[in-house]
Formats: sequence, structure tokens, C-alpha cells
Amino acid sequence: MSESSDLSSETSPADTGELTTSPDCAAAAKKVRDFPQTAGVYLMKDAAGRVIYVGKAKNLRSRAGSYFLKAAEVDRRTADLVREIRDIDYIEADSEVDALLLESRLIKDVQPRFNSLLKDDKTFPYLQITTHEDFPRIEFTRSPASKGVKLYGPFPSAGSLRGAIAVLQRIFKFRTCSLDIDVDDPQWRW
Repeated sequence: MSESSDLSSETSPADTGELTTSPDCAAAAKKVRDFPQTAGVYLMKDAAGRVIYVGKAKNLRSRAGSYFLKAAEVDRRTADLVREIRDIDYIEADSEVDALLLESRLIKDVQPRFNSLLKDDKTFPYLQITTHEDFPRIEFTRSPASKGVKLYGPFPSAGSLRGAIAVLQRIFKFRTCSLDIDVDDPQWRW
């Protein structure tokens, strides 16, 4: 009897693709086959049980399983990660947005080694509204200020956020410059 006949009728690349030959991560690869096909976060662990990578997924089984396919070994950094995986766990989320927020929080709290090594040098964008100025600014930012602002986000798409800010600016005509404007400054009286 083939191994694939034991799986559910809904298959993912992890179910049907050629698995990596590394015997060290075989238990983790097998465990992924029992993951749900729902949104969530997966936590990859090394031999000592330390979380070395946190990722989010729309489909946990498919996304986490993709790391154990031979095709994943093409990228050197991903191959380095896979060689160290000995266990994998997941946390289900109610939606993709919840998974995104949970992933972000876990990465900040746990600081897994491979999340910084695999980082693509971008962080998620936020909508930032200054609250400490007489004339508040509404801005796109990837590094939000810790004080004197109201934050909305993170947003998964920078382009969509920029487009939304442009529409809001056309409607509400809010300030777009970064000048230090004081309401009592005679220079700004007309």
C-alpha cells in the first residue's frame, strides 16, 4: 500500500512531492502531514528543542510541508534551515490576518535565529498618525515611532496601504509635509 493512500483526499505539495533525503528531519516532515489545512503559524525547532524559525501560512500543511521537498534545497539559506529542523509544531489562527499578527509577535518574543538570517530586509508597513503635533501627519512607515503616534497595522501590502493613504489625503486634505508647524508661530498666520 502506498504512503499517499493513507492521506486525506485533499493533498498538498508536501503530500505528493519528493521529500528531502535528510533522515534527521524525517520525523518533522512526517508530522507536517497531520497539520490542518487552515491558517496559522508554524514553529520549527532544532535538536535542543529551541525554536529556530517561525512562519505563517494560509494552509499550514502545504506551507510547512514545502520546506521538506527536494525543491526547497535549491536555496542555500532554506537548505541550511531544513538541515537543522528536528521538530515542528503549529498554532492555528482564525484568519490570515491573525496568523500575520501572531507570527510578528512570536518573532519579536522568541527571536528565532533563522528569522533574522532569512529576513528580506523589509518589515510590515504601518499607518502612523502623529498625535504630539498641532497639525498631525498621516504617514506610511516600516519603523513606527514608539511615542507620540497612533498606529494602524501591520498591513500585508505596502502598495495597498500607500494607495489608501493617497485616497484619504484627497478626501481629507491632511498634512503631508514634515515641517515643524506650530499653531502659534506668526510665520504661518495669513
